[in-house]
Amino acid sequence: MKTNNIIGIILLSACLCVSKTAFAQDASADETPNMEVSGTTEAMGFSRIVRNPAAAAKGFAGVASTSAPAWSSFNNAAVIPFSEKRMDVGLLYQNWEPKGIKTSNFGLGISGKFSDDLGLSLGFILQNGESYPVIDEGGIIKDEFTPKDMQVNLGVAYRFGDIVSMGVNLKYVSSNLTPDNSYKAFAGDVFAQGCFAGVNVAAGLSNIGSTIKDENGNSFKIPISVTFGADYTLTLAEVHDLNFAADFDYFLSGNVTAAIGCEYGFNDMVFARVGYHYGSEKAVLPSFASVGLGLQFFGVKLDFAYLLANEVVGNTMTIGLGYSF
Repeated sequence: MKTNNIIGIILLSACLCVSKTAFAQDASADETPNMEVSGTTEAMGFSRIVRNPAAAAKGFAGVASTSAPAWSSFNNAAVIPFSEKRMDVGLLYQNWEPKGIKTSNFGLGISGKFSDDLGLSLGFILQNGESYPVIDEGGIIKDEFTPKDMQVNLGVAYRFGDIVSMGVNLKYVSSNLTPDNSYKAFAGDVFAQGCFAGVNVAAGLSNIGSTIKDENGNSFKIPISVTFGADYTLTLAEVHDLNFAADFDYFLSGNVTAAIGCEYGFNDMVFARVGYHYGSEKAVLPSFASVGLGLQFFGVKLDFAYLLANEVVGNTMTIGLGYSF
């Protein structure tokens, strides 16, 4: 049996296993508010925050983009085979919701191609909330506690022919909100990616995962969605690039989000970005606008994104440092 057939069977089997989890959800599960992303009724909402600094500046749009495969394990690993980068590494700092819950996030993303068709990716995020005093029954402060969230990802992708690829991500997420309450879940993404005449399109299932039970035994859901994305870059006079990206998510909770973003690049060195993200009333991520800048030189890139026009996530900054070849 040819190697590409073997890899295809493995990926298809992984897709079926991950997809099956979505239909194993408890339809009568209690909706427990997520303490990481304000306004939502789903748990582990931090797992849907976009970590790619460039995409963060474009309203979180970019699930079909092939420009930053280092962060693909957080959403769509199928972009890796279509990327021009053999290896891509990224680090980030993010001060999420500085006016609200306020967490300091540190992340790492890595992707590598072992051939033109096969690629892997890894991702890691650690979120630290604001410390608060722990008070005993007598009203005495006995300690301080810092809430922590963590996510670890592994992604694999394979391209079938010249225009279609498939990718699967496996994720472990944990949340420690109080000294006595810790939650853990496994999730995954399944995506197909296509490249047609320079247009990248993606479709898949995001964040398919297990249910989570609280201390009272109540089950609740993580934010699962059907995702669609498109990405296109127009080059003018060889040194001017215009990139357009659009994403849409329909969540099993009935909520929707949509994002659109634009990037102008000069000589593949200087980038200016703008975007808008729409979230329905109880969506895991609210509506906001975003702006950002990027610099790239000899494979080293520095990106900055800033969220605005929202009283909850406004003033959130994402700073990324990366290297690729």
